[in-house]
Amino acid sequence: MTCASALLTLGLVFSKSPAPVDAPVSVQFALDGDTLKVHYEVKESAVYGRGTLNPGQYSFNYDVVELFLSVAGQKGNVPYYEFDVDAAGQIFQLKIQDPHHIPPRPTATYGLQAVSTPTDDGWTADLEIPLKALGWKGDPKTVIANAFAVLGEPSSRAYWSAFLPRSQHLITFHQPVYFQPALTCE
Repeated sequence: MTCASALLTLGLVFSKSPAPVDAPVSVQFALDGDTLKVHYEVKESAVYGRGTLNPGQYSFNYDVVELFLSVAGQKGNVPYYEFDVDAAGQIFQLKIQDPHHIPPRPTATYGLQAVSTPTDDGWTADLEIPLKALGWKGDPKTVIANAFAVLGEPSSRAYWSAFLPRSQHLITFHQPVYFQPALTCE
């Protein structure tokens, strides 16, 4: 059985400056045993990032792709996990017990392996997440997620999502009610 997703193009949720014309981010999921593989492609002419983060800085302070993931299979279920990778390959992992009270910093790691690679027209990020470490019982239908990207300098950032609706103001990504199945199996 092969489990994967179609190539998803992220839609613009909110932008602090005039919205880009083209959607610059796509994502695809695949299941390899009990490992979820996630491939992002980011098209941008100038990457806002930092080679090494200082104390108190996180990958989400710069151009970043994010995956919010649940292995429980029902929208709105907690816990869920946040996995972030910036253009320099720096990672952030977080377990969320309550989307209204996000921990200020990571308290554990959940096995995320990630690599970011510069390309001629942006960068890619490849994530590998061991689902059993998150409590996954082996049913691909229970893997639900939402994919995000935050791109640009703070004054002109654009916020992209696979499943969140467009907004007139900045909204939180922590809305598990919008999670969708990440995989289709054949």
